[in-house]
Amino acid sequence: MKLLIAVIAAALALAAPAAASNVRNEKMPKPDSHRIAPPKSLGGIQIGDDLEDANEAWGGKGLCDSKVLPDSCFWGDFYDSRDGRAEIEAPGGVVDWVSISWNGCCGGKDKPDVRQGVANFRTKQGIHLGTKLEKVGKVYPDAEPIEHGVGGRIQAYVIEDDASGIIFGGGKYVNYINLFGN
Repeated sequence: MKLLIAVIAAALALAAPAAASNVRNEKMPKPDSHRIAPPKSLGGIQIGDDLEDANEAWGGKGLCDSKVLPDSCFWGDFYDSRDGRAEIEAPGGVVDWVSISWNGCCGGKDKPDVRQGVANFRTKQGIHLGTKLEKVGKVYPDAEPIEHGVGGRIQAYVIEDDASGIIFGGGKYVNYINLFGN
């Protein structure tokens, strides 16, 4: 059930409701480590971390506790993820969801054009925003593929353990990576 909620949350985040269009933070995360360690951490943040500590771990420049995004810290433009965005959600001050995303638009010759600080986050195996989604399945053969309803197209790969999970999803390219609690 948590997996379904995480996939739905990713879809809603990418839909970016117009009500949140005034939520902007031009800064991007600047963590000490941009390492993604599936399914344990994203940029040095783990499920269960304290929100203030997580914000500090990402450079202390997050827009935190806005009216639209309470109990969270946010980087980028909530409405337009062309330059990338990042979010840490922490109900009650305890991290239970971490996300980096990009809208998936491409530069010339069908190559990803991921900008800003979110382009630096990557796994030891080289998976990052803008990687071809099919590569995730090859690099992590035990990852669970999530298929799009009709046609069986893979829309995401999920890697989980007892405490947390991570989703690499998008279309042709990975355009969101979400860490969630189990």
